[in-house]
Amino acid sequence: MGFKKDWKKFKNHLKDGGLFYAFRRGVQYFLFLFRKKVSPRNIEISSPRLPVPDHVSFSKGNIKFAYDQGAGFSIFWKDLELTQKPGFSCGIHTLGFSTDSSLADTEILEKTDDFVKIKVSFQELPISQIWSVRMGEEGIFFWDIDVEAKEWLYIEEFRIVSLVGYGYKSWVSGHIQQDFKRVDDQWHDLFIGDRPFDLVAVRFPLGDSFRPSFSMELLDQQEYFSSIIQNPPLSHSAHIIGFRKLIPADARQIPPGFSHLFSGRITISEKDYFLDTRIEKLRQCELNGIFAKNKAGNTAVFEK
Repeated sequence: MGFKKDWKKFKNHLKDGGLFYAFRRGVQYFLFLFRKKVSPRNIEISSPRLPVPDHVSFSKGNIKFAYDQGAGFSIFWKDLELTQKPGFSCGIHTLGFSTDSSLADTEILEKTDDFVKIKVSFQELPISQIWSVRMGEEGIFFWDIDVEAKEWLYIEEFRIVSLVGYGYKSWVSGHIQQDFKRVDDQWHDLFIGDRPFDLVAVRFPLGDSFRPSFSMELLDQQEYFSSIIQNPPLSHSAHIIGFRKLIPADARQIPPGFSHLFSGRITISEKDYFLDTRIEKLRQCELNGIFAKNKAGNTAVFEK
């Protein structure tokens, strides 16, 4: 099975970049596996080290944030957990292969009363990320991701998502709102946008128990991002909301070094008007864009 998978990768590399590129990627992957096997993480270090925390939590008002190494992130509202493990996640798709941060090694680098910085080292790819999560005013979190590629990589797509638990009736992508479909044992893509929407959310509780809306927003309006809403199989006990970044074909060969990937804001709001205001603003922006495009087209026709 492993040989077939590697052969498929090789053929994809061959098709994409030619014989030299395919052989170079094969050699790079072999060296990566060798370095991983003899990595200092797998060698006991005799020199003393400062203890590294494996748990972080901070709270403000009704909102509490927690991170457990190996388990992931959690956000609570009045002791009700809104997220589902691992909470936040970043997926990477390359030729014939996908992985995500829930399978990666993590290390807490820094923490304060309202901030945590975490290193995420992917096991299958020579790449790591630095996640910075900061709590702002009550109900608001800021999430930043920086990337370090340790060698040349071919990456087609990143997915930056939050897993939220069942208990929400509706999802939001930009100004589009719909109810979740019934969950079953299959993966379902409820919405994968083909144009940038900088807001995704879940809202309206199921049943009689109130819970606040949970939303994610892009902060830096980066190109190539679009929104994604998914229903994983029933066993995951979660909905997925977030963003996917499709890398243009001519920019998929990522050089070694650091780069910024994502800046976003997560908002937990007990007031419906907050999300309604954001949705209406996005609706008006889209209508104004359509109006301006139509006006320009009509002018061009008139001038002819």
